[in-house]
Amino acid sequence: MGIAISVTDTNASKAAAIANAVAEAYIDYNLNMLDELVKKQLEILQQQYQDEEKNLSRQPTNREQLLENHKLFAAKIEAETMNWKATRRSRIQIVDRAEPPQSPIYRNDSLGVILMIIGMLPLLGGFLFLKPSRQPAV
Repeated sequence: MGIAISVTDTNASKAAAIANAVAEAYIDYNLNMLDELVKKQLEILQQQYQDEEKNLSRQPTNREQLLENHKLFAAKIEAETMNWKATRRSRIQIVDRAEPPQSPIYRNDSLGVILMIIGMLPLLGGFLFLKPSRQPAV
C-alpha cells in the first residue's frame, strides 16, 4: 500500500519542498500513533508482569510456575521493546523524494492556437458555403 503526494506550483522547487515536507509530517504522525499503540501494549504487559509478581509473593505453592510466567513476561516485554526500537523507522518510509524537473516544463501556446484555427476552418467553411443556399423562396 502506498500514498502518492502531488503538489503543483509555478515554482517547481517550492512544490517539491512542500511535497517532501508533507511526506515527512505524515511519517512523523504515523510513527507517533504507532508509538502510542506500542506504549499501551507495553503498559498492559507491565501490568501483567506486576500482577504475576504479586501472585508470586502470595502463593508459595505454585512458586515455580509463577516464577516461570514472571520470567516469560519479562522476556516478552524486553523483546517487544527491542523489536519496536529496531524497526521503528523502517515501518514507514519515503520511496521517492520529490525533486524539481531538470528541464523546464512549458506550455506550447502557439501549437494550441494553430490547432484551434485548423479546427475552426471547417466551421467557417460551412457558414460560407451554406449562406448562399439560404435565399428566401419567391
